[in-house]
Amino acid sequence: MTTCLGLAAYNGQREIVADALKKGIDWDAEGPYLLSSAIFGRNWDIARDILRSGMPITDSTYSHIYYYADHSLLDELPPRPDILVPLLEETLQAKLVEAIIEGDLNQVRTLFKKDWVDLESKHLGDKLSRRLIHYAARDCRYEILKFLLEANAKVNELTGDNHSALTLVTQCSETSKKNRKKCFRLIRAHGGEMTPSANGWFEEWLFSQGVWNSR
Repeated sequence: MTTCLGLAAYNGQREIVADALKKGIDWDAEGPYLLSSAIFGRNWDIARDILRSGMPITDSTYSHIYYYADHSLLDELPPRPDILVPLLEETLQAKLVEAIIEGDLNQVRTLFKKDWVDLESKHLGDKLSRRLIHYAARDCRYEILKFLLEANAKVNELTGDNHSALTLVTQCSETSKKNRKKCFRLIRAHGGEMTPSANGWFEEWLFSQGVWNSR
């Protein structure tokens, strides 16, 4: 019955699902599957009927609806800001990282919250644990770097593989030397340090290129 009822929910056969809900179903066995079928079929009315028919609500119900369904379905659930607020922040943070990568300063200004760059323990993005300033430095986004640094972004915070923003700027090859120098000097002016440390031929190269103007 689970397969047939799930297909009915997926295919938008609301009367069949409504009749089954009226007669009663095994929520433990069929409830989560039934809701998922309605959601992936984008049948929001059926999903709403399911939620209103006594389906047990778990923490995962909130995230499942948040990521895959019409957000109006969240109105059918008991208020849980402890779950929904972090989900919203995660989404906004992902959009913020995307705006930095694309160099969209206006979008960064719109989405930005100072505490996101001040948090000690919360990292954003990929498996290397890059923070906002690292994304900006990696692609030499000068105006965004300036904006983040003026908002007190932690200039010497390291990525998961122990690279500072200053080091990432030196590794950026998809920009002009002039822009790379500007970004390098900007970060240095805010106390940025090379990690790993520049030494030997690399240090001499930095000086020879004019990207490090103090010894």
